[in-house]
Amino acid sequence: MSSTPSRTARLLRPSTLEPVEIDLRLVFGIGMALWSVALVVMVVVHASGTTTGRSIPVCATGIALGALGVLWEQRRRRRS
Repeated sequence: MSSTPSRTARLLRPSTLEPVEIDLRLVFGIGMALWSVALVVMVVVHASGTTTGRSIPVCATGIALGALGVLWEQRRRRRS
């Protein structure tokens, strides 16, 4: 019998890696910028009559959720 751990045992072993600290404000900011670009594009497309107005609220919701994410990250950073 081999003394090396089985593949399953190696996969289930706890990780020894440390978490990477990233600035989520940057991540949320990039996401909001991309949603803003999409919003401008969809407003232009909607003005040409090519699409329905459903995509505009979706883009606006993406921007709003990004803003909430930025606020959450700022609050989390103040607490730690």
